[in-house]
Amino acid sequence: MSCKSQDQATENKDKTVLHAQEQKKPEDVFVACHPDSSDMSPKGSKFVSLTPGAPVLNILIIDKEQKQTRMDLPRPAHDVLMISEDKAILTFGVSGEIAIADIKEGQVSAPIKVGGITQGMCRLSTGQVAIADSGANQVHLFDTKTKKVVHSYPIEGSPSQMRWVTEGIELEAADAKGKTLGKVNLSQVVTDEPS
Repeated sequence: MSCKSQDQATENKDKTVLHAQEQKKPEDVFVACHPDSSDMSPKGSKFVSLTPGAPVLNILIIDKEQKQTRMDLPRPAHDVLMISEDKAILTFGVSGEIAIADIKEGQVSAPIKVGGITQGMCRLSTGQVAIADSGANQVHLFDTKTKKVVHSYPIEGSPSQMRWVTEGIELEAADAKGKTLGKVNLSQVVTDEPS
């Protein structure tokens, strides 16, 4: 093979590889409702975060002067979500429990059993919280006022995180690796009873 035809073959191969790379679609990265293990209060006056593996809630109060404090938890939490300017809800993973932290009072409620393995959450403007439960393959709708699950929605797979499709109405759930598992319409109540 001549040097010229060898160069031409290399150039054609390079063009084929480049064309294949251009045709690859970028992967859809799953971005949850809020950052993992942290959240900002609805009005932006507080930022909370969890220390991995430690029973601690870190609190940053954002005012003219920032103040940092912490709150001891009964055990390490999996996720935290601010539900008001002074209250946060925590999930505890494998215990299937949640708790509500009153930041102003410096107290954490007794754990409340809501499912199998409670993980990621999304806040609704109604005072309710959607909670991913990878142990029961469900998304629970939890009312923070009554402190009860008002409805559970089945999911194909083990949901650990969620994001809004239509805020307050429809969620998309994903597993821990970000693989989308399905959508949940929170305005629909599914029953097991025949109509």
